[in-house]
Amino acid sequence: MDATIYPLRHISDKVARSPIGTTPCDYNGCHPTASDIWRIFVGEHKNETFEENHVSHLARLLLVSALAAAPAAAFATNLLNLTGYGAESSALGGADAPLSRDPFALNLNPAGLAQIKGKAFDFYVTTYDGHYNTHSDSFGAYRKPVADTYYGIYGGIGYAQRLPDTNITAGVALIVQGGGGWSYKNLNTAFGTRDELSGVFGATKVAAGAAWEATDRLNVGASIGLNYASGEQSFFPHTSVLNTFYGLRLKDVSGYAFNAKLGAQYRFDNDVVLGVDWGSRTNIAMKGGSLRVNYTADPAIGQVVRYDDAQLRGIVFAQELAVGVAFRPVPRLMVAVQDKWYDWSDALRTTRIVAKASRNAAAPATVSLASGVNAVDQHVFSIGFAWDYDDKTVLRAGGNYAHRAIPDQNMSASFAAIQAGHLSLGIERVWDADWRWSATWEMDTRQMVTYTNPKAPFGPNATETHGGNLLHVAISRRW
Repeated sequence: MDATIYPLRHISDKVARSPIGTTPCDYNGCHPTASDIWRIFVGEHKNETFEENHVSHLARLLLVSALAAAPAAAFATNLLNLTGYGAESSALGGADAPLSRDPFALNLNPAGLAQIKGKAFDFYVTTYDGHYNTHSDSFGAYRKPVADTYYGIYGGIGYAQRLPDTNITAGVALIVQGGGGWSYKNLNTAFGTRDELSGVFGATKVAAGAAWEATDRLNVGASIGLNYASGEQSFFPHTSVLNTFYGLRLKDVSGYAFNAKLGAQYRFDNDVVLGVDWGSRTNIAMKGGSLRVNYTADPAIGQVVRYDDAQLRGIVFAQELAVGVAFRPVPRLMVAVQDKWYDWSDALRTTRIVAKASRNAAAPATVSLASGVNAVDQHVFSIGFAWDYDDKTVLRAGGNYAHRAIPDQNMSASFAAIQAGHLSLGIERVWDADWRWSATWEMDTRQMVTYTNPKAPFGPNATETHGGNLLHVAISRRW
């Protein structure tokens, strides 16, 4: 075995030549203020011809699918982040800090890029099915989300190469970073109406960076990501009750923000590797949207009022720190374990809607609506296994578990962030000297929570369930 950081005698080593809240209102009647119309928001709430002609088509396809997935990102996550990025990371349950070694290492552990000694191209597509998701409450509502938020597709694409005559590998990748939320139609409301409720948020990232093979034991790396996020919210927009409740609809908010990743991988011997990576806090202020508030029950206004300058603040991806170890207890089996910490208590405190430029002079000129999330820090514990079945095939399995980061009293039907455990099975198979494919099935284990949120109009003992399945399919080239 080569003296490389990656501790697997793996097909990619042999064939592909990679050595390695607002003020509470009880909804039975309260004086309507601007604060009262927002109760909850997202948890608050060497063939160059082939390369040129085919790989470029894959890149365009992925770009469209990634951006399309951003506003409907309701898939297997640890709060806002995905459990893994790429078929291999997902198959290992997210235990990837010591093992990242493809272009998606830019979003995992950038040090893994240094294991690419030539050129690397990776492309993956994920489909998801959240068929276990339901909402029920004391007003007789029992609904599954609308199909476009529990069925969908997203993916990622990346390229990296070793710079000539150096120990440095540079790369770039486009991925869906994460998101969450659900959309429900025809819910029974506390006001005797049937209406819709939704809160959907998603983020896409372009990451670029480099890694240095400092010694035959140590790799270090860094990356910078440009994140684009978008979101929308409907909270009983067709309902208006004088002195009690005014429904609303927020649309087309979006924004950009940068973040950084740093990482290192250290090989103690041929079969033991330590990986550490850190990611910065990412605060994405989403602007440029519109807010419509249903004032039709108020005789002084009498219509749905549009605000042309709406923003959503307080949606933040947490600072993160991962530490993992990979080792071989027997020659053909690799085991990886990892703990990843998310600083959600600093990231998701309060979300706020700020809207200006009312089109009705009788309506409030400015709306500023805050809601508490008060998330707690989260540790995601992951374990992954890889078995070298033969010279061309690797079988993988993994899983992870984390406690809920959002307290029950701040839970929302539109953003039921109750995911706790994930299980996965995967296979990787060589096509030829350059190409290989892989596939991973991931199960988002079924979870249920019963909660009473005094700031939400769902009454006592509302219930959310969540669970589903994902399929990750990837192709890779090393040359």
